[in-house]
Parts: sequence; C-alpha cells; structure tokens
Amino acid sequence: MQWQDASEIVTGLVLKNRILPCQVDPEHLIPPYSDIIKLVKSGTTEIEELIEKVGLPPIQASLDAVKNMNGLGEKNWLSILEHSAVYYDAGSKLEKFGKRLQQGDNIDWATVRNISTKALDGIGGDFVSLDKIKPSELPFKETGFTAIDKHLGGLPITGQVVVAAQPSAGKTSFMINLSSCWAKKHTKENVAIFTLEMMGCEIAQRFTEISDLNNDEMARIQINENIVTPEEVISKASTIENLGLVCIDFADLMIKDETNESAMAHIYRTFMLGAKQLRCPVVLLSQLNRTYTKGMPRPNSIRYTGMAEALNWMILMLYNPATAWLDEDEEKENNLPYVEGTAFILAWKIRGGFRKHFDSAPGAIRIPFRGDKGWSTKNEGKWFQIH
Repeated sequence: MQWQDASEIVTGLVLKNRILPCQVDPEHLIPPYSDIIKLVKSGTTEIEELIEKVGLPPIQASLDAVKNMNGLGEKNWLSILEHSAVYYDAGSKLEKFGKRLQQGDNIDWATVRNISTKALDGIGGDFVSLDKIKPSELPFKETGFTAIDKHLGGLPITGQVVVAAQPSAGKTSFMINLSSCWAKKHTKENVAIFTLEMMGCEIAQRFTEISDLNNDEMARIQINENIVTPEEVISKASTIENLGLVCIDFADLMIKDETNESAMAHIYRTFMLGAKQLRCPVVLLSQLNRTYTKGMPRPNSIRYTGMAEALNWMILMLYNPATAWLDEDEEKENNLPYVEGTAFILAWKIRGGFRKHFDSAPGAIRIPFRGDKGWSTKNEGKWFQIH
C-alpha cells in the first residue's frame, strides 16, 4: 500500500476515535496528515477546528478513506503505516542508485546495504532483546492519600484500578479525595476526571466542599462532563500533557444498551490497554451487582467479576458498616470492628501481590469518613486482615 493511502486511513481512524492518537507517531505519516495528528495530540480534536488549521481536502480525504475501507477495518493499520513509511523512505534513497545502475555506473554497495538494513530495522523496531531489558517489578507511586500510601504503597504507575461500592458509599468523594491528593503531591502533573453522572458545576461544588485546593492545583485537574465511550476517554486523555492520573465516574454509564458481560468486558479491556498507552493509573468507579444486598462487599459483588479480576491491576471496595444494616452475628463474621464516623477501604487484589502487609492480606483500612467531607486523607488508618 502507498504511504499516502495508509496515512489517510490512519488519520481517518484517529478522527473517528477508532485509533488512539497516542498510538500514532506523526513522523510515520506523510504531510499534511502528520500535521493533523500533531494537532490532535495537542488537544485540537474538533473537526471544524482542524479544517480551519489544515484545510478541508486532507480532512475530507481521511474521512472518505475510512468510509471506503470495504471491510478492511480489522487490519493492523499502524503496522501497515509504519511499513509504508519505511518503504517510501528506503525507496526514495535507493532511487538514485537504481538510475546509476541503469546507466552502467558503479555504486557504493555498502551504502545500499546500509539503507536496506535500516529499513528492515525500522519494520521490526518494536522488538527489544531480553538481555537489554532490566528486570523489575512494576513500580508503585505514592498518591498523597496517607492511608493508601502507608498500607498499599500507593497506586501502580500504570494500570487499571477498579473502585467498587454500593450507591451512596462514598465513591465520588473517594475520587475527589484521591484526585486532590494527587494534584498536591505531584505538582507538575495533571489529573483527568470524566464525570458521566454529575454536571461539571456539581462536581466543582463537591471539590469545594471536600478539598482545599489552591488555584494551581485546581488548574491541573481537568474535568470532562460529556457522555463518552471508553475509547474516547483514552483518546481525549492522551491529549493532556504531563498526565498523572485518570478517574472515571462511573463504568456503568458508558454502556448505551444492556449492561451485560460483553459490554463490561469491553470497558475493562479498553481501560487496561489504555492505562498502558497513557503510562498512568486509570481509576474506574463501578457499581455492585444486583445480587449484593448488605454486609461487607467481596470481589464477586462487582458486576461481571471474572473480567474485573482478570483485567484490573488493583481491586478496591468501599464499605460503610453504618449503612449496611448488619445484625450482631453478621458483624462478628465480618471481623471488622466498626467505630462510629469511620468506614473501610477494602483492598482485595494487587497484581503481583501486596507490597505491604504480606502476611495479612487481603485487608481493610479503617479511616475516618463523613458523608459531607468524604474520606480522611491525612489519617494513616488501621489495617485489618479479611478473608
């Protein structure tokens, strides 16, 4: 396939949110399509704005190319684009040597060999030999949320973290507390929040009630209140420079039709891969399934738990005994001593094992909690082993 054709198709797929901008190297596209991708990566995502900057013809050509793909949408277009760019570059360089050979002239075969070798290296350039990779566990990053940092070591530097709870258990306030702590802790990083349930003004009011952010910290928390698909979340988040954390409130509202295993699996899979592409943790708030009634929630209380357990780096659940309506026997069975004005962050899973409390995991962190102020971010909390 010619380089221009591949460039048009990949650009069109980006504009249609079928390929994430962060996956595309603008240098692999022929101008002006490379300019379009650069603009999208910088935050210019509206078609009208792109037309104003680069003109209608390349935008129209890209969209038409996708429309006329004739069932070829499942091909690996990023690989095809890379191949076509490498071949075009090699062909341009080798063209003058071909003309000299046709004229009977001697050529520098070492240079020809070097060009062909570089072309082959470019095609297989994604591979790294094992001896050049330094073995290590995936690092964790402190959040500024004291109890999470002390008992869990923070969050993985990249990976999907599901935070599940019943309605009114403090999911949104947990997200606000975590985002505020992150903005304070990491003073050069931005936080992206996608709020599907609340309007922007509502979540801004909750931030005002719960956190004490200064102007710089507020400026680095980016709110998106639009109804978006999982792919759009990753695509839009990829345009934010120095992105440190992504939060989505909440998973179920991304499903347009029936909430079923396939739909939830798609969400979990997209954010698992998206976290790797964004190189930051993606915190996904989730509801519990309909079979949950009361008591300490367990992983099988999460909707379509199999996919949640398989694709999430960390599973946290929020539990407030004050709203669980337990009798004495149930309280003893839970083995979590309740103190008025407190609630629990249940840590059920960390891929690769718990970094702390190795011999007493999984566990629950009891910290102060108020419905109007959310979770205490300064209190170290107390760890309890759960089974």
